[in-house]
Amino acid sequence: MMMISMASSPSLSSSSMSSSRPASASSSRPSITRRIYRGGSFSSCFFRFRSRFFKHIYSPSSTRSSLVQTGLVGCPSALSSPTLSSVPESFQTVARTLSEIPTNDVKARVAVMMQFATKLDEFDQPGDRVPQNRVMGCAADTWLDVARGDDGCVVVRGTSASTLTRGAIGALAAACEAMTPNDVLALEDGDVAALALSATNEQPAMGGALRRRDNATTYALWSAVRARARRLLATSADDAGTSTSTSTSTSTSSSADAFPSLVIAANGNVSPNGAFAEQQARYLSPSDDEARRLAERLERLKVGVVAHFYMDPEVQGLLIRASRFYPHIFISDSLVMAGRAVEMARAGGCRSVFVLGVDFMSENVAAMLKENDMGDVRVYRMDEAPIGCTLADAANSDEYHQYLSSPASRRAEEPAVHIVYINTSLRAKAQSDQLVPTITCTSSNVVRTVLQAFLQLPDNAHVYYGPDAYMGANVRELLTSLAELGDDAVAEIHEGHTASSVAACLPRFHYFQEGKCVIHEMFGSDVADVVAAEYADAYVTAHLEVPGEMFRLALLKSRTGFGAVGSTQTILDFINGKVDAAVAAMQEEKDGGGTLTAERIRVILGTEVGMLTSIVESVRDKLRDSGPVAAGIEVEIIIPVSSESVTSVEASGAGAGAGATTDEVLGGAVVLPGPSGGEGCSAEGGCAACPYMKMNTLAAVHRTLDLLEEESESASAHLAAQEPDAYTEDLGDGSESVAARGCRPIVRMQSFQTKGVFPDELVRTVSS
Repeated sequence: MMMISMASSPSLSSSSMSSSRPASASSSRPSITRRIYRGGSFSSCFFRFRSRFFKHIYSPSSTRSSLVQTGLVGCPSALSSPTLSSVPESFQTVARTLSEIPTNDVKARVAVMMQFATKLDEFDQPGDRVPQNRVMGCAADTWLDVARGDDGCVVVRGTSASTLTRGAIGALAAACEAMTPNDVLALEDGDVAALALSATNEQPAMGGALRRRDNATTYALWSAVRARARRLLATSADDAGTSTSTSTSTSTSSSADAFPSLVIAANGNVSPNGAFAEQQARYLSPSDDEARRLAERLERLKVGVVAHFYMDPEVQGLLIRASRFYPHIFISDSLVMAGRAVEMARAGGCRSVFVLGVDFMSENVAAMLKENDMGDVRVYRMDEAPIGCTLADAANSDEYHQYLSSPASRRAEEPAVHIVYINTSLRAKAQSDQLVPTITCTSSNVVRTVLQAFLQLPDNAHVYYGPDAYMGANVRELLTSLAELGDDAVAEIHEGHTASSVAACLPRFHYFQEGKCVIHEMFGSDVADVVAAEYADAYVTAHLEVPGEMFRLALLKSRTGFGAVGSTQTILDFINGKVDAAVAAMQEEKDGGGTLTAERIRVILGTEVGMLTSIVESVRDKLRDSGPVAAGIEVEIIIPVSSESVTSVEASGAGAGAGATTDEVLGGAVVLPGPSGGEGCSAEGGCAACPYMKMNTLAAVHRTLDLLEEESESASAHLAAQEPDAYTEDLGDGSESVAARGCRPIVRMQSFQTKGVFPDELVRTVSS
């Protein structure tokens, strides 16, 4: 345990007190701001890194405040500069106090933070230590609330089981005490770095700062202050500077109501917030009788089922329940669907497999069954009509062929490999491999696949990724970020690379810029802005396919443990991990004789809404299995709504007298909750719901089972129409079939997944 000599530490005694608040304000509330030193400088290395990092990862559309805008972060004379007049004096005073402590004087810094902790009022009144005041992202139990003083300025109150975290709250309270809610919101993350709240005040290597627990705590606390300041504005027309009528509509778009959500309690109950969430919740607890009947039909007909996470909640809910009675039902991302189908046929004796997804998924399943000498197992889609995918279609376009034709023409002098997203047809994979040696990837392994290509292939090899434009751009951004964060950060992703080797790869990484998923495209700048403003204290997840604004926000949050970017499975694993951490913290508190408190884990779901069912089921299982220690834990899954999917009252044909309930969600856009749009979402199924995936209905499952039972000529014809394209033709060169050639990139990926290196055959082909 570190012993601290308080006598040699800077003091917060009353003799050094100098408040920046007006006398009238000071009389209504004691000031806790203290001036300890005058003049001095910032830790320039620390601030340069913070400013560059936040500017690179996430630059909101609003104008950045003066510390960053004027380039003064990291400037030794920043605090005395007259250009900082827009930054409140209380903020500058605390920044001076902390920046004056010598960089290597750990004891002095800890002592000052402990004194800040003593200046906080008690936080033990009824309503203080409640879930909505809990601060996520702190290692110790921490609560924080922001109220408004008599003078209109914010009052930051809180406490923590950690004295240093309590000191950080005290420092923030002092910094904000002369600030209105608007002043708080005008500051950006790069500005709050000027407070240098790190308990050690070390000058970290590049990338080290945001991975330190102290800095993660700082970010968590500041996010909580900002979110609560936003709530103050949402509930007061006076502070927002608006009329009473405007205030009324604004309050409906407060952080609690901006997006629909589902709250999962430890007892398994699910509470929906918003009309769309209510529609989702209806199907989360199907009856055992219905599930058992479905399971018995599947078992009797020896049918296995592989379904994607994006299924309709009614379908997913029943399949999950039916899997308790029949083992050959599996819901996952696209990576493992084909592999599980092979297992069902080989070990489970399934004679046919239903694929609940889009067409390329059923194609992959059929091809991999044939590759494993089980071509007699029938594969069925759930509709006779095409179940398309806008992203998969992009890889079949003339533009994509032209994209690959250029590297194909230069292969003699410039080796190239094509990394194609698994979410493409077998024909696209085969045609691509004919032009440029190709290996598939998924959103789970795309970054590692790209880095492995640069590690294992010739030094002058180029990597061409496609067809997802957003994923390509996000991979480039992620690699750029890794190159700046340093060797340790790179090693966490790929042990064979360093920051300099990643930077050297970037000029040789290319991606197709025309392919987009119509659903993930909904997560644009408007959604990211609302998430950043209204949900600053929530975890943020984003699929690699979402647009850059949402991806950057989630990537920024991921640096402090507040977010995750990756595949649907990555998102599910992240949420499960946060539940596990909360349960472990509760168990530790109980073992130490403490009192168990309530905690709500709030997560922004940055992917297709079909993920909700699997998330709810997984969280329910974890909380149930944890027993009484998890009784106070709740998990709220928040569903972002895009302005692209907002249904206006006028567009819906509902007039004021139609009995419609309206709400204001994004930028004043009026939306119509309920069946016609579902909490301001598209008529196809709600917030970011894929209309193609929703073609896989329960009625379609039962209809296909009926056809299998019928065994008539007519039934056989209908079943044949539901089989995926067999691709028995060749590519026009008289060689292997399209199906066989299209399987080759998948087999290469499977080899890479198993062995950790590219197969020799692929390396030779690229190098030749």
